[in-house]
Amino acid sequence: MAKLQNDMNNSKGIIAACQEEKEGLLGNITDLKSGLGSKTKELVACKDKNRRTIASKKDMLDQFRDVAKKIENQKKNLRANIAKNLARKFRENKIDAKVDPKTGNVTLLMDKNLLFETNSARLSKFAKAKLKQIIPVYSDVLFSDGQIKEKIESFNVEGHASPNFLSGPVDPFSSKPQAYNYNLNLSSRRALAITNYIYGHKLRFPHKYYMRNVTKSIGYGFTRPVLLSQRIDEEVEDIMNPKGILVADRAPASIPVPLANPDLKCGKYSCSLSQRVELSFTLKDDPKTIEKILDLPKDDLWLN
Repeated sequence: MAKLQNDMNNSKGIIAACQEEKEGLLGNITDLKSGLGSKTKELVACKDKNRRTIASKKDMLDQFRDVAKKIENQKKNLRANIAKNLARKFRENKIDAKVDPKTGNVTLLMDKNLLFETNSARLSKFAKAKLKQIIPVYSDVLFSDGQIKEKIESFNVEGHASPNFLSGPVDPFSSKPQAYNYNLNLSSRRALAITNYIYGHKLRFPHKYYMRNVTKSIGYGFTRPVLLSQRIDEEVEDIMNPKGILVADRAPASIPVPLANPDLKCGKYSCSLSQRVELSFTLKDDPKTIEKILDLPKDDLWLN
C-alpha cells in the first residue's frame, strides 16, 4: 500500500512537471506568435517602403529622360538655327556653298574644281579661294553672338577619303591595314592642310584666334563613306552631280544612278561623294539643364 502511494506521488510529480513544461512551451509559442506578428508587420512595412522607393526611382528615371530629351531638342533647334543663319549669310554674300539644314555642316567635294591634287594634301588655288569666302562667314555666325558662342564646344575640319586603294575598291569595314592606314593618313593630312591655311597669315577674319583655340582637325579615312544609292538632298544636289552621278529619267526623284566612270572605283560607294572635307561644329551640353539633373530629389535608396 505504501509503495502504491509512493508511485502515485511520483506520477503526480511527473504530471506537474509536464504541466509546467507545457505551460512553458505554450508561453514560448505565444512569444513566437507575437514575434512573428511583429516581424510580419516589419516585412509589410519594408515591402511598402520598397514599393514607394521603386515608384520614386521610376519617377526620377522619367525626369532624367525628360531632361535628356529637352537637351537633345535644344541642340537640334540650335543646330537648325545656326544652319539657317549660315545659309542666309552665304546667300547675302553670294557665296556658292551648301549647308546641311539639320547639322549646319558645309561639305566641300574633292572633285568639284579639285580641292587637292590626286593623292596629295596640297591645297589648290580654288580651295584657298573657297575657304577665304566661307571661313569668315562661318566664324561670324558661330562666334559673333555671345549666346551662341558660349554653346560651341569646337569647330571641326573633317577629312574623308573614298574607299579606294591602288585604283580598286576596298571594303571600308573589313579592308587590310595598308589601305586603311593610307587613306587615314591622306584624309588627316588634307584636314590639317585646310586648318593650317585657315589660321595662316594669308587669311584674316573676326574671332580668328578664338576659333583657332577650339578647332579640331580630324581625319576619318574611309570610315564614313557615302553610298551610291543615297538620296541627294535638293539643297546640295547641284554640287553632287558634276561627275559620276546622273539622275535617270525613270528613277525616283533625286536618286543618283552610277555611270560607267571613275565613281565606280569605290564599289557600292560613291568615290566623288565620299572623298570630301566637312566643316562642322560640336555643341556643348547646356550647363543649366545639367544642373536640373543634379538637383533632382533623391530617395532613400539613392542616398544609401
